[in-house]
Amino acid sequence: MRKLERSALMPFAADDLYALVADVAAYPTFLPGCVSAQIESDEIDADGQRLVRARVGFRVSALSDSFATENRMQPGRRIQMRLVQGPFRQLEGVWEFIVLDERACKVSLALTVDFANRLMEATLAPWMDRAVNGIIEAFRQRAEQRLVRG
Repeated sequence: MRKLERSALMPFAADDLYALVADVAAYPTFLPGCVSAQIESDEIDADGQRLVRARVGFRVSALSDSFATENRMQPGRRIQMRLVQGPFRQLEGVWEFIVLDERACKVSLALTVDFANRLMEATLAPWMDRAVNGIIEAFRQRAEQRLVRG
């Protein structure tokens, strides 16, 4: 099992960065290794919380696959991900958006990954550290293109 955590200070409002991360359908246009993404369901649970089930397709070297996650959305603050289906034994993660002021925030991504088999681990493990850095950087660049700086 691998635990990966990254964070970055960004000169954008937390609500705006949250909206970029929540826009799963746009991932293939800017996220490295992402070849497809779609929302499979979007509903409100019994507690009034928004639950989004998303499927993301990826390609790393010769390996391509997809996974589905259930995402518990807390607008402007947090997105909690949990694997529903896919090639991992476990995949859990949390995006957090901590307001520093009205025009800046700290964005954190924490992932816990357990690979389903040794081949997948051998292929993906070396890539995972770079991927988490790449994800944060890709969202930073997306924000630079789409949002007004603080």
